[in-house]
Amino acid sequence: MFVPLPIYLGLIWSLMLLGIFWLITMMPLTTPTRWRRLSIVLTLLIALFVRLFVNWFLPVGAQFDIESYRIVGAAVLERADVYSVTYRYPYLPWQMYWSAFALWFSEISGITFLHIVRLLPIIADVAIVAIIWMARPALPAFHQRLQAALLYALNPIAVFVSAYHGQFDALPVLCLIIAALWLSNHPLVSSLALGAGILIKSWPVLGLPVLLCQTPTWRRRIALLTGATLIPLLGVLGYVWFFPADPLRVIRTAISYNSSVGSWGYTYAFRLWHDLIGNQVAMDWIMTNARWLTLTALALIWWFRARHESPWAGVLTIIIGLFACTHGFAIQYLLWPVTFALLTQDIVWLRRYTLAAYLYMAGVYTMLILDPTIYHFLPTPFNDHLIIWLGIPAWIICVLWFKARWQHALITLRAPLTVNSRMPQSL
Repeated sequence: MFVPLPIYLGLIWSLMLLGIFWLITMMPLTTPTRWRRLSIVLTLLIALFVRLFVNWFLPVGAQFDIESYRIVGAAVLERADVYSVTYRYPYLPWQMYWSAFALWFSEISGITFLHIVRLLPIIADVAIVAIIWMARPALPAFHQRLQAALLYALNPIAVFVSAYHGQFDALPVLCLIIAALWLSNHPLVSSLALGAGILIKSWPVLGLPVLLCQTPTWRRRIALLTGATLIPLLGVLGYVWFFPADPLRVIRTAISYNSSVGSWGYTYAFRLWHDLIGNQVAMDWIMTNARWLTLTALALIWWFRARHESPWAGVLTIIIGLFACTHGFAIQYLLWPVTFALLTQDIVWLRRYTLAAYLYMAGVYTMLILDPTIYHFLPTPFNDHLIIWLGIPAWIICVLWFKARWQHALITLRAPLTVNSRMPQSL
């Protein structure tokens, strides 16, 4: 059984990042005043370096997703309707344009498509580090922002998703962070950022109810709703203007996405029952109805808990609650709570979550997503179940984390932000 050398090197690289991340969570960080600007620059350079090293020197990409980007990019360049050409694009029309640009630039420059297409999520990751440095409403002390910036820069989950996988979840995370942090003083920026996040990937809509509750006036709430709906709508209308596409089909494709039911959380019991007993009825029922169970649970979490918290804490509660009770899951989702945990200084649970998520991601990426050699070497269906078993500790941590957030908040519940709160104009 031959596994490519970059897989082994990538595992060593990610383990090193995990070790440094773990150490930083346990040590106080102080910086002399005269070195503060240098600290900001260094964290940005560290974030960029640890990702570019993977992108350029460990050239193993997620085979299925990278090929999907290539197919989608080719369809855009040919002015074909992506939603008719392939089933591999379950999003609203935005990321497809980056795939098209990456493919075009690869062809004219001779640079490998893999190296180019992963650059945008890497840049978004570095931008998140920059936003953390401006997050004074959440992290008023310099040492808090320094630790949070370093923890995100070196977090192996973020590096796995953006630099190894090439998934672009860092972009909607970036948009949702901006929407939460700028909600009070710059509502227009907040609404446009939220709308952009929903256009890129629809899941930032989970933050909309939380942000609405933290918006003090109806006028601002209407503005937030307008931005959150207008930007995605303009994205769809712009697409159908230039491409022969049905707008309803575009929207249905995005909202009907139902990923990997039976591979995460409680739905694995239905999957196991199906595989052991052959009961297709139960599996069909969960495939059809679990979506409504998830939405009901999220509504209850929002009503009883998340709407009473600060924007970033409320979003974190919603995301962790989702992970605890969701019916569908994809491994790149594990990136979503990292930044919001840093903004709420929920470091202890983030440390536990990162360790459990790393176990899951290291196994899945090295056995299946980056190179399927080990996966195909193992007998079926043991290989499928082994992948799911690796995720069980991460799911358990999410359940316990959510329980802790429900019962004992690590931060004082805040009233809706007022106009007296001020976002920094400079670092």
